[in-house]
Amino acid sequence: MKSPTQAIKTFEDRWFRESTMKNTSGNYEINERALRARAGIMLLASAFLLYTRLDHGMHNELVPGIVGMGHGHGMMGHDHGMTQLENQTFVPRVYSHTWVFIVLGFIIHEMITPMFVKTARYSITTQLGVWLTRNQTPIYTPMKPKVFAWGIGSMMAITCTGLVYAFDAYGYMSNLPLLLLSVCFSFMWLETAAGICAGCIVHQWLTRIGLIKTTCTTCEL
Repeated sequence: MKSPTQAIKTFEDRWFRESTMKNTSGNYEINERALRARAGIMLLASAFLLYTRLDHGMHNELVPGIVGMGHGHGMMGHDHGMTQLENQTFVPRVYSHTWVFIVLGFIIHEMITPMFVKTARYSITTQLGVWLTRNQTPIYTPMKPKVFAWGIGSMMAITCTGLVYAFDAYGYMSNLPLLLLSVCFSFMWLETAAGICAGCIVHQWLTRIGLIKTTCTTCEL
């Protein structure tokens, strides 16, 4: 059985390595296979958040009502946002953001910890991604574009947390979290299904026009 030190070393060797490209001393490369497995796990988290926003926005609950309530015609009526159908009343679903905040906190943690060599070991999805691909030969790609992409992802998650809180506390900006979650879900799907890193493409473009100074040879192609 491996000691904790040996287990950490094995994990680090399969997650990243020091770059072997020319003129990239001190830079790191990351295991693309483990990265895509990790993205698949993150896709599930973003899918849960996207579902909760869509479910909250599209559904009302049917609860017992009082016959004759409302001011409409025939069987349908409206009274302070409630709609009555015979003796049933539609009211907005009581919605708790507890699990939303927990999952958002998890995503923020998982976006930030892999950005640094010393903290990557504390990322649950990174550990799972390395374990799921343990029998596959690693394919290494430059780490800097991935770190840039994770930075974008963490900022989006933090922004979404603030917007969800604002909606929960004050009842406004409900569509912005849904938009951000849709973008995040799309990015995760591209990474998982097609191996396309949207943040890396932005990093590559910024490198080409000179806004980012980097020694990432791949980005300068």
